[in-house]
Amino acid sequence: MTAALESGNKQPTQLGRYALFDQIAEGGMATVHLGRLIGPVGFSKIVAIKQMHESAARNPDFVAMFLDEARLSGRVQHPNVVATYDVIAKGGEAFLVMEYVHGESLAALLRAARKREQRLAPAVAVHILCDVLSGLHAAHEATDEFSEPLRLVHRDVSPQNIMVGVDGVARVLDFGIAKAAGRLQETQTGQLKGKIGYMAPEQLLGRPLDRRVDIFAAGIVLWETISGRKMFDADNSGQLMYQVLEFDIPPLSTLADVPLALSKAVERATARDPNERFATAREFARELERSTALVSSREIGEWVTELCGEALDRRAEQARAIESAPVTTSSAIVTRVGLGLPTDEDSYRRASADALTEPAAAGDPITSAETIVLRPRSRSRLFAGLLVAGLMLSALAFILLHSGSAQQPGPTPVSVVTSSQASTAAQAPTSIVAATSTGQTEPISDLHPPPPAVTATRAPVTKKSVKRPARPPSKRPEDLFSRK
Repeated sequence: MTAALESGNKQPTQLGRYALFDQIAEGGMATVHLGRLIGPVGFSKIVAIKQMHESAARNPDFVAMFLDEARLSGRVQHPNVVATYDVIAKGGEAFLVMEYVHGESLAALLRAARKREQRLAPAVAVHILCDVLSGLHAAHEATDEFSEPLRLVHRDVSPQNIMVGVDGVARVLDFGIAKAAGRLQETQTGQLKGKIGYMAPEQLLGRPLDRRVDIFAAGIVLWETISGRKMFDADNSGQLMYQVLEFDIPPLSTLADVPLALSKAVERATARDPNERFATAREFARELERSTALVSSREIGEWVTELCGEALDRRAEQARAIESAPVTTSSAIVTRVGLGLPTDEDSYRRASADALTEPAAAGDPITSAETIVLRPRSRSRLFAGLLVAGLMLSALAFILLHSGSAQQPGPTPVSVVTSSQASTAAQAPTSIVAATSTGQTEPISDLHPPPPAVTATRAPVTKKSVKRPARPPSKRPEDLFSRK
């Protein structure tokens, strides 16, 4: 086992088809772990698994928030939103399986930049915020399974909830306190949720909220990212609330060298009157794109790697250690007594192509001795072979049973009774009659017996006898299985 795993969870816990590994982040309500999806025939995928704190799991309100996050984020499908894959309930705990983004939060990137006394280039900041606004717009436009609008509002847009990957793509995460129609947990009167320094005035005052509170918060994030300072900063929450409600926000152009159009767009987004802000996040993003020349995603990714390369390398080493750990069908030799599966890698891959795989029992710890239960198809193939053989034997017995009757004389030729006059034939249809042993004919059906005056019987047709070679006498079916 590598050092990365030895320093974390030595014995990963299995959650259904997922393996829970090292912790990589922690919040007030949950921790985030590296995990691995274990699928059939060696399929696997690194994921992030969010686990509620034990104390939070005992609070029904926190559990409802957690489930709301899973349900709501699952309805948002967009490249700029961290995808939610699954929800797991085990032992009274809830786990949220999410997309793993190899990158850092915007908050961590800004801290690293301040340590180096660097200020983020406006073009980089605008690119990141345009990604964030695209993800927020997708969330605002999300619908439920009946195509009804969810009216989803994130309510906690902040640098901590923005992930920037080494691929240069920024993503929104953490819809834990999002406001939406039909959510399980409703905010109590007078209860504030979110970070006060990024709240819109109407959010602080308890007024009705819509998507424009997220636009206000995104404007603050952009202002702080470019200026390198906090827009609202105080020692206590009371002073912070006063600043949000009354403090004059300096124009961005007075703090950084930015285009005037960019400064005006941020000023409009952070207007205290919601009606003066942009109506949608997409509208704000379009204004930002027109105000500044954007950089490429490659440059964003290089910036992330430059600032947090060491931390990212350590996390990449963790991911490699998880991939090489004995928890997958490809890297672990997974056997079960009585199945006789191969134990070397190449033979296992060949055998797994003809095997059905399913995870071990949920809740059991993952070990190298038995992680995946393999069920070969040999039994089903054996049953199919026996069934085919039985059908073939039955068909053979049927043929032999009727082979004796094939040499007996055929039935007496059938005579046909017809009408000699066309007019009578129209009234009396043709009847099929069978010849008796006395040579007379009797109708098979007497539904429409023909009149005696117009009935004629065709004489039996005699065939010339043809001499055929003598055949050995046929055996009875029971003689085929008798021993002499």
